[in-house]
Amino acid sequence: MLATVQQIVPAISVDGSASRPGKGCSAERLRAEVGGLLTDIGVPSGQVAAELAAMEPMAIGATSSRAVLGCMNDAVFQLAYRRAPGVSLRDLGLQLAENIYSLTDYQEPRGRVLGLFGVTEGGAAPMRGRVLQ
Repeated sequence: MLATVQQIVPAISVDGSASRPGKGCSAERLRAEVGGLLTDIGVPSGQVAAELAAMEPMAIGATSSRAVLGCMNDAVFQLAYRRAPGVSLRDLGLQLAENIYSLTDYQEPRGRVLGLFGVTEGGAAPMRGRVLQ
């Protein structure tokens, strides 16, 4: 499953193969991936915990936003291109967090997320798990 938030657009990739049959990706698994991605891009742990708590309850739904769908289609294309043996979905998500989109005013989504949490790029922890290709 690929998920995104319109204002920040880093794509969250969740392997749906382990989900219960017919149920898709659970909110718990999506929440765990969001927490991991926020941590990996440098958001302080206390703020990650607060964000995850604020995600209760969660509703997962489709979008009709053509801009969001365009960004997601681009992410799917890039994931197909960048997918390689030994590269995790988290690593791919970190790579996508460096892409720029019109929805983020042509800023990297990572910088956008850090800004929303009040963390400056210089004050953020270095990205962890990043794979450059």
